[in-house]
Amino acid sequence: MSSIKKEKEWANKYIRSIRLDNTIEIQVEIIKWPHPHTPTSSWHTIKKLDGSTSQEVIDELVENTLIDSRYFKVCNECNERNPIGHMHNNKICQSCAENNHGIVH
Repeated sequence: MSSIKKEKEWANKYIRSIRLDNTIEIQVEIIKWPHPHTPTSSWHTIKKLDGSTSQEVIDELVENTLIDSRYFKVCNECNERNPIGHMHNNKICQSCAENNHGIVH
């Protein structure tokens, strides 16, 4: 899978825009691991927009969120962008940690 296709997949899975009566909220899914093998997730509103905001502006905000290091990081080994909650240590993704370093999640 190309990295552009993968990043669009991540954006569709972990970032959403919610249209309410007069506003649009941009939300990102935050993944935490309070216990091994037991992730939890919740949606956090990161931006509120006027309800008349164009789809072009919304798409740009989603793209900017995808490259925001508060929510996503790029793995130093495979160079794929992942949600923070899928990173082993902010440097490598869980997949590389498991496949290349024997770490079990």
